[in-house]
Amino acid sequence: MLGFEDPEDIIGKSFSDFLPSDKANILISQFQKLEFTKKDSDLFTSEVIRRDGLKMYIEINPSIFVKDGDLVGNQGVVRNITKRKQEEQRMQYLSTHDTLTGLY
Repeated sequence: MLGFEDPEDIIGKSFSDFLPSDKANILISQFQKLEFTKKDSDLFTSEVIRRDGLKMYIEINPSIFVKDGDLVGNQGVVRNITKRKQEEQRMQYLSTHDTLTGLY
């Protein structure tokens, strides 16, 4: 998804290393909240810049593993929602611009 072909390029890195810093901080705080509340968090949407420089959009559903009341791990399911976001942006543009002239 991020454009890496060799696993060595991402081994040892946190997923937040691939996010813009403001979004990485939000994701980290969500995981910290998960650790404290031991309850799953809301969906998180972010831009990601792929290795080849292309921008894509992802949606992350963070969750945790609790055993006997103790946090034993966490994970996040990541979905590529680039096409959906591009279509939303196109519809937003079309709803605010004249189709004949392109003017706002």
